[in-house]
Amino acid sequence: MTIILLILIVFQCNPLANSDKNSHEIILQTLGTSSNTGLSESKEIISKRLRALQIKHFEIDQNNERSQLIIHLGDSLSLRDISNVILARGQVYFCPVPDKQDIIKTMSKLDSTTRLESGINFSDILKLLEIQTNFAGHGSNIGQAEIKDTAIIMKSLNSKAVKDLLPLDVKFLWGAKANDQKKFGLFVVSLTNSISGKTIKDAGKTGTTPKETGVVMAFNKEGADLWKDLTGRNLGKSVAIVIDNKVYAAPIVRSCVNNGECIITGNFTANEINNLIAVLKNGELPLRFESMTN
Repeated sequence: MTIILLILIVFQCNPLANSDKNSHEIILQTLGTSSNTGLSESKEIISKRLRALQIKHFEIDQNNERSQLIIHLGDSLSLRDISNVILARGQVYFCPVPDKQDIIKTMSKLDSTTRLESGINFSDILKLLEIQTNFAGHGSNIGQAEIKDTAIIMKSLNSKAVKDLLPLDVKFLWGAKANDQKKFGLFVVSLTNSISGKTIKDAGKTGTTPKETGVVMAFNKEGADLWKDLTGRNLGKSVAIVIDNKVYAAPIVRSCVNNGECIITGNFTANEINNLIAVLKNGELPLRFESMTN
């Protein structure tokens, strides 16, 4: 009788050892070179991210032989619910945005009939991006496109013919969210004098109304000094907030920011804000992963 009661108690105390049909596992496979240390560090960061989302019932197993992390979920959650949190690398950069009029003017020097590595002419790329002289006054992006065209546009812009025209330190990036026209903005950022997100010490929610709601990031001492310098040197210009090679915001700097904080706003949903906070406040994953779970 004592043995039966002990087994029952252990079973009931384990939140994952229940009959919930929704309990399942997600297998994360590393991409590229990995190490046991990298797996351990990734496991800890992902755990912190899940706890930041108030997910209580989960366990993460580490399989060093297969370079995998196996997440056992005890909540009624699917991969879709948390994919942006567990798969996000969390690489953050704050980058100056070059004058887009100069970029467009420089790009226009390329012969429109030039055939790019994507197999289409440069003139077709300009049409897909809607790059016109009158477009240059809208926001910090130099163009916009439908999601179905983003891959071929990026391949084209990374062609040698285009890159040879531009400074070595510039990079093309897509915006993280589509606009009201369901199109994604194309940005150009400068990697010189950029600030790494490794200087972020905390992140949280800011704003009281849906339009004002966003994410506020607090820098450590090093980051605060760099942020003050970056904003001071870019008054009247845009600075892009880049997360995993997507531009989440590119606000115009109105004044030198010396309080060690940076705010992202952009019509994000409550879930998107919570996911951003979970990623930003817990650091960058040392490894890249893909899900082997459908």
